[in-house]
Amino acid sequence: MAARDLNYEDEHFECADAGAADTYPMAAADLKKGGAVCIRGRPCKIIDVDVYKVGKHGASKASIEGEDMFTGRKLEFVAPGSYGMPCPFVHKSEYMLIDIDDKSGALSLLDDESKQRCDLDLPADESLAAAIRAHFAQGKTLMLSVHKAMGIEAVMSFKVDTGR
Repeated sequence: MAARDLNYEDEHFECADAGAADTYPMAAADLKKGGAVCIRGRPCKIIDVDVYKVGKHGASKASIEGEDMFTGRKLEFVAPGSYGMPCPFVHKSEYMLIDIDDKSGALSLLDDESKQRCDLDLPADESLAAAIRAHFAQGKTLMLSVHKAMGIEAVMSFKVDTGR
């Protein structure tokens, strides 16, 4: 078939996400305290990992205890030591707080490149949200730390900017 016989206008390709996955695999026995892992489909910070042998010919087992990064709920999982546990990619960013909507709690944020975003709300943690509101009401410049994992994004902490 000659190249001139092909009609490229008739070809249609479905768009698919070419990109990166939200997780990467890691053997359960290789997980470390303070790292990140997915337990029951939720991104968790690893609180404790115990690796032990079960018997003379048994494979090692890993008992993993984690805390959900966004809700604070504790989760546990036991897996063979060689089991490929999904570990989330965690992205951390800092934004300057510009404004807080009094009714909805929506935040107006500014990044390092002076781009504004208005798609995040105050944290679900009431004490953290109250502290952010109090400092902002006093006219202080706040830098908010935002974590993103597995498509979930939330404000995790803040610091008062003293000027750089």
